[in-house]
Amino acid sequence: MLLSAAVLTLAGCVNAEKAAPPGAGASQSYGPPPVVATSSVPSSAAVPASAGTQHNASDVTFLDQAVQLRQQAMTVATTAGKQSTNAQVRALATQIATDTVPSVNTMTGWLSQWGLSLPPAVPGQVPGLLTDAQVQQLNAATGTAFDMQWLQDIRGNLTAAQQAATTEASKGSNPAAKQLAQQWATQLATELTKLSAITG
Repeated sequence: MLLSAAVLTLAGCVNAEKAAPPGAGASQSYGPPPVVATSSVPSSAAVPASAGTQHNASDVTFLDQAVQLRQQAMTVATTAGKQSTNAQVRALATQIATDTVPSVNTMTGWLSQWGLSLPPAVPGQVPGLLTDAQVQQLNAATGTAFDMQWLQDIRGNLTAAQQAATTEASKGSNPAAKQLAQQWATQLATELTKLSAITG
């Protein structure tokens, strides 16, 4: 039922963007103005570049999962920015892509400081991570079908990332990683709220 309602909502949003009347010049959008992609929480620049050496298994698991999830979020967000015809979807995708870059760079740097490297992505081992087949299916979709598939996929990604951040905040031992996780939990909640506003 939720998916059906979201389809109708998105279809309405897409239909709201129509050509301008004859003689009005270039086409324009008559729908709601696109959401400005801004971050409502402190950027990860506030987190130290060096995380020190203190860490436990929860810190490592958090960084492994979070980097993979956010790298994929950046990839599919970039795809939505190019393929979606819905202004709200494009705005959310832009925000996700913008929010992702600093945190990914920071976390991969911490793993290097701990003498660790990011393991290869294995489907099924990281909740919310799309398989290659799912990514290909998304890339092949167009129009409202693409928007709906993208919203479903990115919801799973953001929800899994939020869970990873929440777990790190309670079980991690590295102060910098816990600080980043707490910022993320807020950031991801904002992104999920905007996503829910699109799907209804």
